[in-house]
Amino acid sequence: MFGGQKDTNLKLSTFDKSKKIPLMSFADVESRFLNSVNYKNLWIEAFFIFSLVWTFGYILKPHVLKEFNRLIKRKISGNVDQIATVAQLRSKLKNDHNMKRYQEFEPSPHFKELPRPPYFLLPFPQEYSVFDVVFDLETNSWTTWESVKDEFPKSIENEMKKKSGYYNAFIQSEESIKYSYIISANILSNKSILLIGPTGCGKSWLARDVCFNYVPQISQKFRFASVSFSHNTDAKKAKNFFDSRLDKRRKNVYGPPFGINYVFYIDDLMMPATDEYGVKSANELIRQWFDYGGWYDHIAPEHRKIEDIQFVGCITTYGESLVNNLFRKPQERNE
Repeated sequence: MFGGQKDTNLKLSTFDKSKKIPLMSFADVESRFLNSVNYKNLWIEAFFIFSLVWTFGYILKPHVLKEFNRLIKRKISGNVDQIATVAQLRSKLKNDHNMKRYQEFEPSPHFKELPRPPYFLLPFPQEYSVFDVVFDLETNSWTTWESVKDEFPKSIENEMKKKSGYYNAFIQSEESIKYSYIISANILSNKSILLIGPTGCGKSWLARDVCFNYVPQISQKFRFASVSFSHNTDAKKAKNFFDSRLDKRRKNVYGPPFGINYVFYIDDLMMPATDEYGVKSANELIRQWFDYGGWYDHIAPEHRKIEDIQFVGCITTYGESLVNNLFRKPQERNE
């Protein structure tokens, strides 16, 4: 994909069912660093493909996912449908036993050969969907989500079983492993993330498990606080909750203790009531942080810069307009 001749000395397996790969083991930093240096192009390709699949692919409707999977795998494997060269066209005519057309064929003077389709250093294993595999940083290969299920830290489900019975247990599945990986990857990269789904799909439990159980086992850099928005939540109540977890660093600059990132998990982000001006003031406070890196104090009319925080939010979908209007500026909303 990145030009030049293919490295014939590159010996990498695309998939090995027999291996138990410690996908989420972040301890061996040195080996991952050496891999990133030695296989830079391979990593860039894999990260690009993985990001493409999970940014544009998994948000599609279920009946479109199969077509997306087929298209991506076909492009990556180099099996393109279009005829790009004169030689390919001649070969097709010959294989179709159309010898007369084969002998008489001459390309039009306006015909331009397409560039050679890009090759990929590490194509997807053909027996699996693009949504069923993940790139492992230590073995430089694709592996299935199911094969790394046992490598994830044990969920808080074990404690819940002891305290309140099996009816409260959260059973890990391939889908929960996928979402745990995506959520934790965003948190560890200091990115905020919003989970959207219908009531009862498990998004709140999964997000809490990642925030309060999984990520702390990987990094001590992050601290977490949880709050559930209600109909009565407004900007003042939300601000008081956020500010209570922050320290003053210098004039008009606030944040957690140095070296710490504070992650605020917000459940039911869509719940605050709309005020007389047509806005949800608690959500507008958060949007103000995304736009300007802070918010205004309710007492003194001065802007406070808020550093080293991020948000994980959950909302329940009631319609397409909710997501579109949740954080848009008042003048941009569809009334």
